[in-house]
Amino acid sequence: MTGSDAFSISLRALLAAALAVLAGCSAIRPTTHALPGDDLSVFARMGRAPATPWKEKLSDRYFFDGSVLQMQERYSEAIAQFQRVLRLTPARSEAQFAIARCYRAIGAADTALLFAREAVVLTPTNVDARLQLAELLVINGRVEEGIEQYEQVLKEQPEDVSARYDVAQLLYRRDPERAIVHYEYIRRNIGEDYDALLNLAELYLSKRAYDDAIAVMREVLDIEPANHDLYKLLGDIYLQSERYDDALAFLDDAERRILPASQFQRYLTERMNELSLYLARGPQSPGMRSYARRVAERAADRFPDQWSVTYSSGMVRYHLGDSVAADSLLGRALADKTSPVSAWSQTAELFLDGGHEARALKLLTPLPSRHNKEPHLLDLLGTLYFVTGLPDSAEKYLRASLAIEDENSQAWGRLGLLYIRQGKPGASDAAYDKALLHDPENVWVLNNFAYSLAERGRQLDRALEMIRQALDEEPENEAYLDTYGWIYFKKGEYQKALQYIQRSVDIGGASADVLAHLGDVQAALGDRDAARAAYERALRLAPDDGAITRKLEGVR
Repeated sequence: MTGSDAFSISLRALLAAALAVLAGCSAIRPTTHALPGDDLSVFARMGRAPATPWKEKLSDRYFFDGSVLQMQERYSEAIAQFQRVLRLTPARSEAQFAIARCYRAIGAADTALLFAREAVVLTPTNVDARLQLAELLVINGRVEEGIEQYEQVLKEQPEDVSARYDVAQLLYRRDPERAIVHYEYIRRNIGEDYDALLNLAELYLSKRAYDDAIAVMREVLDIEPANHDLYKLLGDIYLQSERYDDALAFLDDAERRILPASQFQRYLTERMNELSLYLARGPQSPGMRSYARRVAERAADRFPDQWSVTYSSGMVRYHLGDSVAADSLLGRALADKTSPVSAWSQTAELFLDGGHEARALKLLTPLPSRHNKEPHLLDLLGTLYFVTGLPDSAEKYLRASLAIEDENSQAWGRLGLLYIRQGKPGASDAAYDKALLHDPENVWVLNNFAYSLAERGRQLDRALEMIRQALDEEPENEAYLDTYGWIYFKKGEYQKALQYIQRSVDIGGASADVLAHLGDVQAALGDRDAARAAYERALRLAPDDGAITRKLEGVR
């Protein structure tokens, strides 16, 4: 064997090793035959003559050098070597493939696309080259073309899971029907694929194909039976399809699967909390209401000694309007020594927002000793007593709250409002000043303080400044506009007063007090007919208001 022969064999061995580590690079020899629709190679169109043997050997040497440089991530130098290959052997597809990979590695995806396309034109049966082209087309925003390339690959290799999954994801939003075909192939032929099945279930759900979605989700649950989120998703599908009996039966299934029992208890509590939020949004169908009631009943019976389950059951019954059952369940839950302060606070806020203050007080008093140092809860209790007309108890709890948390602007503001209603203007002003000291931008306090000063005809310029600040934050608030106009009325500037109070009325929802103010302004301007109309509207809202009745009689 000559030295030249030995070198040739060594070079071929090294070249084979380089080709083996060049991921995706096919050993298929280049060809200029194209698939239908593919453009002929640029190099084929140039009509260059086939390479001579010495060019082939030199091309191999350059390809080997370029492959080594590519493995070393010296991409620019590798590209230079692969370009030498193409100058010697223009139809060498693996060089086109390698250049595309190098350009992609340095972030030049658009240039990479040119070479990737050329590699496919030269070797249209090279699956790796076509996959690279598909990926680069997608990266360059040519998604439909990328999908076409993936589907060409799947015609050659239908079992290519990676390509099938990629094209299914690309079709997920564009063409759900075609995406389902690919996901179903994975489902039937590949076995348990969690992500593919979950995507397939979501596609069926988007088409309202509930039977198919449920069947797929059952398979997903078999893969991950301990995943609580999957039970939630499947439960939601039953509800969305209005299969309430199936949804209840599924709860039994969930109880058998979710172990230990404490985990199922947590899952059940979360589901009831979601039901409460759902019911709070507004009227629901009779079927949904019946389902929610049955879930709450079963939960309370299944875990009678768990305050969280009892409390969540009570919340569901509250939103269903089952006041007796709700108060009983909530009372039991709050009586439990392990119930946290958040449950008490949430109950107070819920009943306050719903206008059920008396029911709230019945549940929340007497306050357990373990919670009598919680300022937020004390503040809420003070508010409940204030709204129900029990000023002494209101002051007691508000003061107790402020003794712990002096910087609570809202509590000081409520105390200011309480004092003014008790005929204690000095104490009221001091409370409002404390509220603004802690939160100078509290618009609720700014409005109430300004209105209090206006009613007494004191510090009207300061009152104007405060209400302007409130209106800067909420320019369309009818209560603030009424206060603004009322201050001008007290200053004797009746046209300005009319402007703002009329605007308050026009916004909508005017109260009897605002309409009475409008009547006062119209009367001051001498427009008795307009004043009479305003008083009559106010009296329809407050027929027992003696002051408004007397004002109406005065303009008749």
